[in-house]
Amino acid sequence: MCLSSRTRQRGRTKYGLLCCFPHIPCLIIPIPPRPLGCLRKSVFPPLRYCGASRAHYVPLTEINSSERNWCAWQYDRPDLNQGYVMVFRRSKSSFISARLALHGLDPDADYVLTNADTQESKTVKGLDLAKGLSLEMPEPATNTMILYKKAGQK
Repeated sequence: MCLSSRTRQRGRTKYGLLCCFPHIPCLIIPIPPRPLGCLRKSVFPPLRYCGASRAHYVPLTEINSSERNWCAWQYDRPDLNQGYVMVFRRSKSSFISARLALHGLDPDADYVLTNADTQESKTVKGLDLAKGLSLEMPEPATNTMILYKKAGQK
């Protein structure tokens, strides 16, 4: 089973907005209820998982600007046993799936993964995540965000 997501909403995509996040890992700004209300559910929840001085940034793909490649990174909070993975299928990529090896996880622990868009969850061993998390995005220029937390953590 893989977590997948389509993030297009009303003909638009969050891809353009989210692609700036590796350069701005954490923002502390007031979020008005409207017109940014849709962002409250889809973009800002993972910000609680990162801290500017404590999150470990790990690129999961080669860093480049080619529209033919996927782009992915991980923000890990070892002090909280949680983090998130941000993945983009760029506009000219012909690949519909990717397998990304996560870093810094306890191989013996179970982790609960949650797709931030669909709220679909599953539990996976840390060792399996280190071998690779499988993701599927059938449409180009889409993205997905996977939140993870060590099982049993509040």
